[in-house]
Amino acid sequence: AAGIAAVGSGVAAMVLPSLVVQIINATSLSAAFAFESGLACFMGVLVFVLLRNRPEDIDREPFSGSEKRIKKGRAKRSNRVRMNRGLPHSLLPIVFIAMVFVGCISVGGSNYLAVLFTSEGFSTEFAALLVAISGACLTFSKLFSGIVFDKAGTKLGSLIFFVLFIAGTALLCLTDMGKTGLAGIAVVLYGLGLSLGTVGISIWSIELSPAGNQMQTIRNFQIAYALGGFIFTFLPGFLTELFGTYLVSYSILLGMVVASGVIIVTIYAILDRRTL
Repeated sequence: AAGIAAVGSGVAAMVLPSLVVQIINATSLSAAFAFESGLACFMGVLVFVLLRNRPEDIDREPFSGSEKRIKKGRAKRSNRVRMNRGLPHSLLPIVFIAMVFVGCISVGGSNYLAVLFTSEGFSTEFAALLVAISGACLTFSKLFSGIVFDKAGTKLGSLIFFVLFIAGTALLCLTDMGKTGLAGIAVVLYGLGLSLGTVGISIWSIELSPAGNQMQTIRNFQIAYALGGFIFTFLPGFLTELFGTYLVSYSILLGMVVASGVIIVTIYAILDRRTL
């Protein structure tokens, strides 16, 4: 359910890059920005018009059914309820660091994908195609990552997607080789691992919250993620001014995703061993 709810951003990343490039080529960069701002305004108004807090606000009644169906539904949900691991407060700062790193790679890494490719000699159209491929893989990954986490367990599921994330980021660091096939593989793996920034954090915040602090932990995880995204939204520009390439930023991001993967998987291994 978390993956399905978060799938929209992947669809946008799949559709908009090529469309925006066409607008820029046909008119101007200013027209592309005007289109995006108009689209954002339209979507904001649409959400405001359609979204309601309660079914009664749109003349609907809350879902109800026979007592037998309700009990059956509750039984099914209870089988899928995620176990709270009761993370000790002493380990929370380490996990928060991992959330900041995941925010850096998920937000900052995605924002600069097109610039990375064009700065290393790829055409604007091909860079837009690569970003769209990454968005398509992200959409697919969001849909199925929750299933993987449910079937394989959170520890193994996290490990699988961190391996994809690390492999994709490592290949992005080889963009200067100018290999189109390598760039394609890089964005596929990167896009598949990118769902950790949405689905992964949602699951970790539920399972790793200390007893009695679930809502606060969810909020703090999201704040840490947003902080990472904020930091690496502007930092690559400064690093490029210093070193002349965006590859330095992606090398740093590679170190961050490796560190966050080690932290999350190790934390789960420790907590699982404690519950045995």
